[in-house]
Amino acid sequence: MCYAFALFNCGFIVPTVTLALLKWASLRSPEAHFACPHIWSMFLSVAVYLSVIAVVAAICLLNVTIIYLNFDSLQYNVGPRPAGYFALICAAITGLFTFCALILHYMVNGWNTLFSALTGRQKENHGQCFNAYVPK
Repeated sequence: MCYAFALFNCGFIVPTVTLALLKWASLRSPEAHFACPHIWSMFLSVAVYLSVIAVVAAICLLNVTIIYLNFDSLQYNVGPRPAGYFALICAAITGLFTFCALILHYMVNGWNTLFSALTGRQKENHGQCFNAYVPK
C-alpha cells in the first residue's frame, strides 16, 4: 500500500509540474526563442502517459492488497476479494483494448506514424522551430 501511495503521488505530481512548465512557457514573450510546439506536445504526451501508468499501477497494487489481505477476523455481507478481482479484470480488459488498438494502428499505418501519434508530432514540416514563435 505504501508503493500505491507513492504512485498516486507521482500520478499527481507529474501533471502538476507539467502544467506549471507549460503555463510558464505560454507566458514568455512572443519574441523569446523557445522549443518547437511539437517538442512541447511530445513532452505533454509523455507526462500524461507516465501519470496514467502511475495511477493504474497504484490502483492495481491496491486491488492486489485487497485480494491478499487476511479478512478472516472481520465479517462482511459481501467479501472485498471479489471487488479486487473485478477491478483487476477491468484494468486488464482496458489494457488489452488499448494494446489491440495500438497494434491495429501499427498494422495499418506503420511504426513511424504510431510513434508520431503517441508523441503528438505533427506531419507537416514547419521549418525552423524557433521561427514558429517569432512574429513576422
